[in-house]
Amino acid sequence: MTPRKTDLAVTALQSHRSPLTLLQRRALILADGQRDLATLAQLLGGDAATLVQTLCAMGYLQLGEAGAGAGG
Repeated sequence: MTPRKTDLAVTALQSHRSPLTLLQRRALILADGQRDLATLAQLLGGDAATLVQTLCAMGYLQLGEAGAGAGG
């Protein structure tokens, strides 16, 4: 599975008043639709799986198959 940004995430990253933490912003930047969950976990460290799940639940990320759709 490859997480990728939603339109909400793109808008949040462009905003200086975004409610996201620094770690959440970093995860969104790295979630380009090309990196799979394992790669993101290596890059983010800690509990990256929970972070990705949280961002999905918040509407900032969506999970897709590797290579499906355009990256963000």
